[in-house]
Amino acid sequence: MLLIKRNYLLFAVIALSIFLCTAQADIKVYALVDNSKDIYENSRFDYNIIIDGDDKTAQVDITPLEKFDPQGPSERNLSQKSISIINGRKSVNEVKRFIMTYSIVAPKVGYYDIDPVKVTIDGKEYTTNAVTFSVVKAASTDKMDIEMSLSKSKCYVGEPVILRVSWYIRYSIAQAIGDYGFSVPIFKNPDILLDNLNDQSSASGVSMVSGTKVTIKQRRIKHKGFNCFEVFFDKVVIPTASGKFELAPSTVSAQIAVGSSRSSNSFFSDIFDQKEYKTFSATSNSLVLEVSPLPNNGKSSNDTKLVGKYSVSATATPDKVKVGDPIELKVVVSGDYLKPVDWSDLIFPADFEKDFIVSKQKQSAKIEDGKKVFTQTIRARSDSVDKIPTISINYFDVSSGKYDTAKSDPINIVVSPNKMLTLADVEGLDGNVTSASKKITSEADGIKANLESHRLLVDQSFSLKELALSSVNLTLWVITILMLVVSLVVRFIRNDDPAKKILKRQKQAANKAIRKIKSIDEINSQEAKTTLAEAMIGYIADRFNRREGSVTSHDCYELIEKVLDGDDASKYSSIIENSQASIYSSLKAEYDTKWANVAIEIIKKIEEELK
Repeated sequence: MLLIKRNYLLFAVIALSIFLCTAQADIKVYALVDNSKDIYENSRFDYNIIIDGDDKTAQVDITPLEKFDPQGPSERNLSQKSISIINGRKSVNEVKRFIMTYSIVAPKVGYYDIDPVKVTIDGKEYTTNAVTFSVVKAASTDKMDIEMSLSKSKCYVGEPVILRVSWYIRYSIAQAIGDYGFSVPIFKNPDILLDNLNDQSSASGVSMVSGTKVTIKQRRIKHKGFNCFEVFFDKVVIPTASGKFELAPSTVSAQIAVGSSRSSNSFFSDIFDQKEYKTFSATSNSLVLEVSPLPNNGKSSNDTKLVGKYSVSATATPDKVKVGDPIELKVVVSGDYLKPVDWSDLIFPADFEKDFIVSKQKQSAKIEDGKKVFTQTIRARSDSVDKIPTISINYFDVSSGKYDTAKSDPINIVVSPNKMLTLADVEGLDGNVTSASKKITSEADGIKANLESHRLLVDQSFSLKELALSSVNLTLWVITILMLVVSLVVRFIRNDDPAKKILKRQKQAANKAIRKIKSIDEINSQEAKTTLAEAMIGYIADRFNRREGSVTSHDCYELIEKVLDGDDASKYSSIIENSQASIYSSLKAEYDTKWANVAIEIIKKIEEELK
């Protein structure tokens, strides 16, 4: 999330110590927070775990960091090896050092301690030192503002309410915005469930806010008489308990360029010729949400989790069928909040399966044009069926304060009989089976009417031997075997077995992607964004045998979630989305150079799991 997180002082100290130290057999682990710069309220900063004497990742118990909303870690191997030759004698000095960096958020103004963290390396446990840091309040400016609003201030338990957080930035400083971050305390309330809106269109990117993934949008707007950019996100909040919820103010911290610095040494001009940033913050208004419990009176036997206002409609295609023919039944649910509506909420009449054969396979419901569509195949059991009955759902109507039932209209259908075709119909016997001793007579229809009498007496018994050794079949056997042999020889020569190609592609996926990601340090930041996203998507396509052009960040999330936990899948997809969004955002949406290390770490985890 941070654009300007590189702490050159920290890196210089670490790099210098590498060259001055000699290799040590013992492993030492310690923690470091850079206090040379101010740490601002509700801003992210780095917590570093430094491992001296080893050069690989370790297992870290981040329990002491949990209250600081940790993200990461990003990893850097700073090991160095030097060779010196004095009087013809060669000596090798090697220093192993590995750094794991967690991004944590600063709480309110004050002094804080982070307890020692346990680090496990090759089965042996080490403990870092405790870390102390202070948090100061950032400066304020009238050129940016933040507001928080609710779609309603009173609701019932389980009723979805939309929370919007809007950050207003005047045009005059929009291009000077660097890193920024939000803090929304209500996101951490255990009595509040969070979800996304049905409509996620016009998104500019995805960010993590107070440990929750949000979809960032932006637009031009007039705010308090000034032309501004509005950077905002919406979240559905669903209270699970009654009472009065105090929504503490949300805050935004942003780094705004206030000048520039230029090194006098041209050799370092590309590194240190940078803008000077100062951190500013803004605090929103507070809100109150009053939540009433659902009433007990009026509850039906089919209690529901749906709270709001809902309606149901249904269609059947086709509406003229024969007995046993498939009918596509679509049930469409409209309402305030469709995410929780599922198949279990649809109520069919108790005798529905008496008239219809219902397919056991149900299609996944889809949200289309603001409505949730359920589709299933049914078949009429008899021609006496003339309608598809009413389908309903129960819900609590917040407008009336009562429980209610939404019902679809019955659908009229026409079902005609479907004649069963029998062997007697095929032979033309009209259902009258005669004994073998009776004389065969000519009929107007049926198989026997088209056969000459002497052919009926020919022995038509089946012989596998005769079939296999017949001249025609024998020729076909020989041709088939020759074609198989030729195919195997050609495939062996060309070595173009599709399975081998897929296996080769999967084996090379990780190295190919990691090489591409590591090359990012050598190119400019605009190319870095594109290169990182392409490498990450390309890896998933190669590793899971998908066509690269068809893989999206959401596909990456779903595929990784099958191998790793949802946290890693979310990180991976978020990095892709943010990298792509930062290319086009007019506010220069964040691009963090640490994303490359996080991506490589997740790729390595996937490879370990798939071994």
